[in-house]
Amino acid sequence: MSNYIALYYNNPTAGLKDGTIISDNGSFTSPLSVTLNATNNESKYVLCAVRTNSGYATVGNTVIDFKVAGKDKWSIAPDNENTEETIKSVEFKSSLTISDEISDKNKLFWVKADSSDDEEPFNDKSVVLKVSCTIKAVE
Repeated sequence: MSNYIALYYNNPTAGLKDGTIISDNGSFTSPLSVTLNATNNESKYVLCAVRTNSGYATVGNTVIDFKVAGKDKWSIAPDNENTEETIKSVEFKSSLTISDEISDKNKLFWVKADSSDDEEPFNDKSVVLKVSCTIKAVE
């Protein structure tokens, strides 16, 4: 886990400190995992959060995006108080820029995973969520 900032899933709540931390550095102890039926060109949406550890906050823009192969099947969007039903009409992009300060309280966003019927079944561990930001100590 990062000493300063981390990503969470498993029903995080805006403004709280809940959710399950998404494993980092390739440990796969608690990865963001999505199972899709490619035959049906299925998509799934996962509510996630970003927050700093206590005593820290971001300065300026925070960018969350994907690195490594397979990222064309993954996209991201701000939460804006969406539900699992309303999020389907939101525009998803390859990255998300958050200009608000992120503190030790959850800032929510959505991740979308897509499949297509031209894919063979496989367990893809190559997609990585990446957070780029500047962190400051706070009192």
